Amino acid sequence: MSRKILVDCDPGIADAVAICFALFHTEIELVGLSACEGVVNARQINRNLESVIHLLDPPKRPRMGLASTCGSAPVDTGPALDGPDGLANLALDIELQRSASAEKVIAEAVRNNPHDVTLLCLGPLTNVAGLLQHHPHLEESINRIVMVGGSVKGVGNVTPCAEFNMYFDPDAAQRVLKSATTKSMVPLDVSAEVRFDLSFLDKLPIASSRAGHFLRQSLPTLFRSFRQHHAMEEIFLHGLVGMMACLHPNFFHWEEMACNIETNNGLTRGMTVFDRRFPCEWKKNVEVAMRVESHLVQDAIIAGLRWAGKQTI
Repeated sequence: MSRKILVDCDPGIADAVAICFALFHTEIELVGLSACEGVVNARQINRNLESVIHLLDPPKRPRMGLASTCGSAPVDTGPALDGPDGLANLALDIELQRSASAEKVIAEAVRNNPHDVTLLCLGPLTNVAGLLQHHPHLEESINRIVMVGGSVKGVGNVTPCAEFNMYFDPDAAQRVLKSATTKSMVPLDVSAEVRFDLSFLDKLPIASSRAGHFLRQSLPTLFRSFRQHHAMEEIFLHGLVGMMACLHPNFFHWEEMACNIETNNGLTRGMTVFDRRFPCEWKKNVEVAMRVESHLVQDAIIAGLRWAGKQTI
């Protein structure tokens, strides 16, 4: 039985790989793709999303929503791991299709599939927060929000204490966390446990397939960036780990927790704060992945990408 999923993302290489996985997976009914500003500006993010779909050319083109500029975005978000255009310089110089806003596409997907759509948020939560603010009547119709981001231990990847997605738009993250929707969080602590070394490139689809060609062009850039900026020979694919949380929640150990976001600009902007006192004094508001069966997630990711290659020969 397929799951109705809408992927909200800021493609980047890692999110683009997650899109490749989702477009062809037999257990996913991709009811929409929406872009949010993040790794690069909104205009470039929209071009990246369109480029990924154009390069992969799926049999069923999903409904796409375009990103708008996030007014509160920080100026400095750390080193550009994905190349100047955010997509290993693969973004095409193509005319953007006439598409609705991301918020409108998400609203339509939820309205047309009440209680069935999982919103998988791979980037900052700007679009989903906008949906909850401007369409509050749809809040109870969302099946689940799965957000990739945050850090339980308080160790960040863009500042000492903040993970990128929460740091980029902390007000949006706080709005989503305070909503009454069912929410799951795959924090940096867990998604960074799933690592891929250079042997991963040998397990990708053949280069003559569209998926294989795209993956083999883009992922080496990510390996080079991790080596240059982090002195690592392995890469993280946080978005795909979030995808696994939707498809195989049994691969993770979950814990109900109480979480809030630091929204003030300053040293702790975007920090995810968890009330871990006993007894907990805050209301528990999110299910958090605390551990992951890394080898099961890796095997499922490789199998899904290989399948994408078979569908794009």
